Amino acid sequence: MGLDIFFLKEQRSQLPTFTQADTAQSVWEPVGDWVPCSPEWINAGGDCGCAPRVDHHGLKQHFHPPVKEKIADFRKLNALFRWVEDHVSLINNQETLEISRDVLEKLGADLARLSKENAAEVFPVQGGFFFGPTEYDDDYLSYAKELQDWVEARLQDFDFDRYRLYLWTWW
Repeated sequence: MGLDIFFLKEQRSQLPTFTQADTAQSVWEPVGDWVPCSPEWINAGGDCGCAPRVDHHGLKQHFHPPVKEKIADFRKLNALFRWVEDHVSLINNQETLEISRDVLEKLGADLARLSKENAAEVFPVQGGFFFGPTEYDDDYLSYAKELQDWVEARLQDFDFDRYRLYLWTWW
């Protein structure tokens, strides 16, 4: 038990269009990133009952956007939880929250000015049974530095035009 925080990425998908691959048999394929519902898609984390879907009755098949991919996790970094609630939105357990480039830039700026002396003001911890340590010690600074490095790297290499970035928590 404890606080788990994940960052997920999801390709920005448009509703698929279909092209006719073989007019004689009326076989159609989706154009874009949508994929057929399959055991592999479900095993990768897809939820057929909740995900957007487009039915293709001719194929007796339906299609979904790709599954969100986990790209980072920060276990028990409760200051991140508190920062997001203070600067973005309240966080609901096991729900995704989209994180924009602007939010990531603000987080990076706050982490860049973080020190042991200003920690309670700049990046305060969140108390609570599941949320982990609340001390501003060397471990706290180490976890915050790890997050800062990750944020700086994502600001350089994450394509916000092609992908959405989400925060997902579980406690």
